[in-house]
Amino acid sequence: MFISEEQFLQAISNMMDKKLDARLCEMPTKAELDARLSEMPTKAELDARLSEMPTKAELDARLSEMPTKAELDARLSEVPTKAELDARLSKMPSKKEMADSLYRLENNLLEELDIVQEKANRRFERLENRMVSLESAVNAIRIESSTINLLAEKYSDLETRVKGLEQKIS
Repeated sequence: MFISEEQFLQAISNMMDKKLDARLCEMPTKAELDARLSEMPTKAELDARLSEMPTKAELDARLSEMPTKAELDARLSEVPTKAELDARLSKMPSKKEMADSLYRLENNLLEELDIVQEKANRRFERLENRMVSLESAVNAIRIESSTINLLAEKYSDLETRVKGLEQKIS
């Protein structure tokens, strides 16, 4: 099935038209281009930004403040080496030793807490015993006081009766 040269050229032309139409659809419109242009900074804004940028002298001053290679080398020489760090790490206690130490410390603290708790309990018991004995003493004093008041009342009644009898006799 052969196609003629004219049909072949027409097919190529149609294909090129489709691609051109697709490209034209992708191109921004004048309104979109105007919107993009309006978003771009103006010459005055660009000049303002440029004026805010540091000058060559300021940049040179900043560069002169930065440490030199010799200063950086001196600082690096102060940093411990891997061997020194390994030596320090080897001197540090292991996790197991630290855990054992913490376990012993915890046990000691708990024992001390138990001792303090026992002392506090004994002191509380002594205070309770004192309170009971004080309550007993107060109750005894109240009883004695009420007995004395009763005796005084009886004595007063008896005295008035005796005076009454003395008056009748006389």
